[in-house]
Amino acid sequence: MSGTGRELLLVVALAALGAAGLRLAGRLGASGLERVVAAAPIATSFAVLEALGLGVFSVGSSPWLLSGAAILTWGVLRVTVGPAGDRGTPSLRASAAGWWAARTRGERILTGAAVGLWVAICGWIVGNPTIGIDAALYHLNDVAAWIHNGRPGSNVTLSYDLPFGSYPLTNEVALAWLAGISRGFAAPTLWTPTLYILMIAAGWVGLRAMRVPAVIAGLGLAAVATVPVLLQQVPTAGTDLPGVCWLAVCAGLVACSVERPRLLGPAVLAGGLAVGTKTTAVPLVVLALATGVWIHRRRLAGLAPALVPAVLGAGVVGGLWYVRDFVDHGSPLWPFLSLHGGDPVPSFLVPLRPSFLSRPLATIDGPVKVYRDSYTWQLAGAWVLLAGGLLAPLVSRRRAVWLAGASVGLGLLAWANAPVTGAPANPGLWELTASTNRYVLPVLVAAGLALGLLGRAGGLARRVSIGVLGLGLVVNVVGASRYVPTSIELPPAGWIVAGVLAGALTAVAAGVRGGREPGRILLAGVGLVAGLGLALGLAWGSGGFLSRSVAAANAPFVGPVAWFDSQPGYIDGSAPIAMADLTVATLAGDRYQHPLELIAADASCAAVRARARVGWVVVTTFQFPGFRPFTAARCLAGERPLDTDLGYAVYGPGSA
Repeated sequence: MSGTGRELLLVVALAALGAAGLRLAGRLGASGLERVVAAAPIATSFAVLEALGLGVFSVGSSPWLLSGAAILTWGVLRVTVGPAGDRGTPSLRASAAGWWAARTRGERILTGAAVGLWVAICGWIVGNPTIGIDAALYHLNDVAAWIHNGRPGSNVTLSYDLPFGSYPLTNEVALAWLAGISRGFAAPTLWTPTLYILMIAAGWVGLRAMRVPAVIAGLGLAAVATVPVLLQQVPTAGTDLPGVCWLAVCAGLVACSVERPRLLGPAVLAGGLAVGTKTTAVPLVVLALATGVWIHRRRLAGLAPALVPAVLGAGVVGGLWYVRDFVDHGSPLWPFLSLHGGDPVPSFLVPLRPSFLSRPLATIDGPVKVYRDSYTWQLAGAWVLLAGGLLAPLVSRRRAVWLAGASVGLGLLAWANAPVTGAPANPGLWELTASTNRYVLPVLVAAGLALGLLGRAGGLARRVSIGVLGLGLVVNVVGASRYVPTSIELPPAGWIVAGVLAGALTAVAAGVRGGREPGRILLAGVGLVAGLGLALGLAWGSGGFLSRSVAAANAPFVGPVAWFDSQPGYIDGSAPIAMADLTVATLAGDRYQHPLELIAADASCAAVRARARVGWVVVTTFQFPGFRPFTAARCLAGERPLDTDLGYAVYGPGSA
């Protein structure tokens, strides 16, 4: 199948699962933007469950089977689930038209501008891709391995020392669903910016459901969304931002469930997605869902039809990894935490185990430059928001504010007690420890909630809320101007302005007068044009994706990627690439066409040299402190590499 054909198939599958999610969300009573937020965890859970289910039979990367399962899901739900809820929830078309008709001209312009901004950012990211180190080493590396073995979620060895397969892998399975159908890097790369928009939408829906004034809700979302270390996550296939997004969706739907109790079901699914994506979200997900259970404690039996499937689905998408680690290693949080009788923590991670609470003074006295950059400019206004959320109960005695402030304190305590947040035993690992500042991002959801609820109180509390949120936003802008440009390639101002203006003008032109529903033919035409445009954009984006990342200097291991890209038979070929001591996703090719093989750490020199005589072998010539030695580098030390660059050497036929 051609590249464009694969992307068209992906668009059809996305539309099918999106329609299925929206149908179920409408059945549960959601409408308007709330319906979109509720549909997101439903559709994503379907994608993850289907990829895992097909993976049992080693066909979880088949474009036809993945898209077929999505279409079948939509078909079954269309037949078995009515289009409206028990309370007369309108159809999707009527709901969308009603919501849009109820917006003021200013709200429509802002909505259109936001969509235009998202399109502009996505277009820039595809044209100037940023591939982070973590994405290359395991997020997309898992995806590359699963595409070839057909088993998304399987524990694949990607490194001699780092057990990436024991991490929570829900987000990687979602990426594998996208890549399995499209066979390209573009779709998985746009997953994170899409969740960024979903995070903002969920925050808005949740805060407004709790009667937080619109001005304060908007200011709070802007202050949280512009934290520099969060912005850094937008263009890469990471897990920190997705974890925060699903936590925000979970909390937002819990708030909405006060009036529409059955929305507790998708809130549970969102919690499962958050827990399965990042362990840092676990404490606040537990608090959010416990709050929901307490609110509906007298009607849980009546909510069973919505809750039981949600709990089962969340148990798979969120709990599978923890159960597997417990069975395989004796601890649900292995490799970072070992329990009595279980496997010990891997040797490389031992120096990184200290938490901030275990070594507070040593951590504070760490290298000045590392902490100045990572904890000052990367977090920037996050400190203002966290302090404001923590101290909010001192300004208002309302119970909701106190509970939200307490959740900020518990979240900060959980972060400070987490492994890798304290001074490492090995001074050479300070940079890794400093990078764990992003683990505090989930607590920003609680801080934004506390400050929003504080603003709802009125009077002095309202003024304090606006002041703290405004200060946080200003500090974020200053921090981003100093930090973000050194980390990601920002779109030019003209590109952003053009996207915003185009979205705003489109929104004005698309005004629906009198609340009339748009015609089916009009909706079908708009959907067809949008879907075709998305497919063509993804097809173009995947072609030459890695070359553009090298040109933009935003890819790890730039040298080997550029060298391979210039070799005859690499772009159109599918020869495997053997690597030691780890594999790197960026060498798999634009369409994941090259299988990546990890050479055994104790492979014989005869086997290593034989492998280099018939194909490509990439060997790391540097070693992190604590990594165990491996034979491949020693075996090929006497050979002439075909290419060398910053700790890597490439061997192959002609190296001798």
